[in-house]
Amino acid sequence: MSSQTTLSPLPRTLVVGASSGIGRCLARQLLARGCEVIAVARRGALLEDLRGSAGAARLHLRVCDTSSSEEVNALSNELRARGLPPELLILNAGIGRLEECSEISVRGHRAVFEVNYFGPLRWVESWLEPQVPRSFVAVSSLMAFFSSAGASAYGASKAALSSAFESLALSHATQGQRFVLVHPGPVDTAMLKSPRPLPFTWSPERAAERILDGIFAGRPQIDFCWPYTWVAKGFRLLPARARRALLARK
Repeated sequence: MSSQTTLSPLPRTLVVGASSGIGRCLARQLLARGCEVIAVARRGALLEDLRGSAGAARLHLRVCDTSSSEEVNALSNELRARGLPPELLILNAGIGRLEECSEISVRGHRAVFEVNYFGPLRWVESWLEPQVPRSFVAVSSLMAFFSSAGASAYGASKAALSSAFESLALSHATQGQRFVLVHPGPVDTAMLKSPRPLPFTWSPERAAERILDGIFAGRPQIDFCWPYTWVAKGFRLLPARARRALLARK
């Protein structure tokens, strides 16, 4: 089967992390485009707000903790039993925590990895089936390309996620499966933890639109907030001493 697997015009889409931010905007915009949407999040009360969206007759709300293999598998089995297998899975759930400079917590790292890294892999494991074309989209971060003080767990989890999806894309290139990476820059959501406003910050609505346009255009990687993209990738070309000196400045 060709690696150029394309989506149907209106794919049934599962959006993980749909209760707020980019995920909520993705669910709403998919409904507005005419897609059937399975909106998944840990916080069921916040999911209920999506019922007022245009096209909500095509909306299925499910509560699931992506850090739990048991819950992911149970929901996947339920969707199969109800005849609701997704063609497109957008794996957007994520958490972050600012760390004190004197702190290193294995427990904290593990908690972040359970959601940001193992979470997407749980959905891939549940839905990666031979001869069934599916598109898996992982929302990573530009933090996958460079480190920042106080974000060792978050940056490491996003770097691991990006590396895993690049490898999966190569491993399944001829099997009809598609693995897409998204690397947003700063987006105005609760996940954006900055002591001061950042220039070129995108709204979650604009970010969701860019992501969906890229998915339906068949792009294997979707990066945006270009000034930050250039800086993040350019940093990797600098010597380690220069990178650390620049990032350590207050």
